[in-house]
Amino acid sequence: MSKETEPSCRPEAGAASTESFNGQRLRTVLAALEPWQRVAFAVSCVEVLVPSYVKFSEPDQIGDADLVRASVDAVWSASAGHQPAVHGPELPSPDAVKELLPSEDDWNDWAPQAEDAVASLIYLLELVGSDDVTYAVYAAERAYAAADELSAREQGLGVLDADDREALLGSPSVQVELRRQAEALTILGDSAGDRSAVAELRAAARRIPVGGVRQLPWDDGVLNGDTDAPCQTLGSFSAASSVIKDRLRVAGFHVLEAYDMAEGLPSEQEAWKPVVSSLASPEWSIALAAVDAVEQVERRWRRLVHERGLTSGDGTLLISLTEQSGDRGWVAVRLPDGPLALDALGPNPGEPEFVAMSLAGDGVCGVTAEEYELWVVCARLD
Repeated sequence: MSKETEPSCRPEAGAASTESFNGQRLRTVLAALEPWQRVAFAVSCVEVLVPSYVKFSEPDQIGDADLVRASVDAVWSASAGHQPAVHGPELPSPDAVKELLPSEDDWNDWAPQAEDAVASLIYLLELVGSDDVTYAVYAAERAYAAADELSAREQGLGVLDADDREALLGSPSVQVELRRQAEALTILGDSAGDRSAVAELRAAARRIPVGGVRQLPWDDGVLNGDTDAPCQTLGSFSAASSVIKDRLRVAGFHVLEAYDMAEGLPSEQEAWKPVVSSLASPEWSIALAAVDAVEQVERRWRRLVHERGLTSGDGTLLISLTEQSGDRGWVAVRLPDGPLALDALGPNPGEPEFVAMSLAGDGVCGVTAEEYELWVVCARLD
């Protein structure tokens, strides 16, 4: 995809919620920050591309995913400490990283994003060595470009006219990354020198990598940030498809077929937002690689929905699943006495994803699959 368009860090005042890309404005904002803040912003732009490089590298053992991961982790650690950057043997040279650029012989579906990942890492290393704000802008631009190219391929777009470019800019993958960048700048600007902001940026970048946008149960909303997209209006639970109900039954829930909910409860979109926000933090988490990860998540999630008062006296609550094949809708369920098989509630084996809401609509507790972990996230909907 063309990389001539420049990124923006925030939407224009009074503009619609669609983010744009304005490199000059981004440069101005970054120039006003401290050196460690510029590094933290730039490394967050590399972080969102690391999973793409891994997807490129692992099938045929191409490149060096371990070196990419270790380099990014070293910069994160330094940014959270008391020095503006890290030098010495912890980091490779930019020239060494250039050797990781995909060749024509190595090309696969993830090669374009891997190329952006390597380029953004080179810019990060140059920034660490020079504190030239231009390199931070370049790193952000490559993260945007990676989302742009991936979205264009997913939509089957070739040569783009003006309408195609506008639609591409508004695509969820692109908007998620631009919103993440805008939120990162806001966090850094509000940090007043507090380096705990670095951990917040790192968690946000790991939650929403390029190419990792969830299919959530609404048509027009964007994953993060405020949006003008209309919320779903909910009435009876009869709108939920039989496919969703069957998945919940397989998981072990007692599905309540004839349950009517009160007017004015939060929509699915409103309930999912605090759970998948880039600023969300887990009540509890476990490594995806753990042998009994799903079973442990099930036990902890059940404990938390009871502790947070999300279940009625007989164990009834509302469930929303991530969208699959157009299926969507709240379902009223009752918790069983025995354990649940949460594997049935995710797009991939071992990665359950769903949100539970109280019948009163005042609280949610969801399970999400992140890059390396399963998270249980709870929030109030006041």
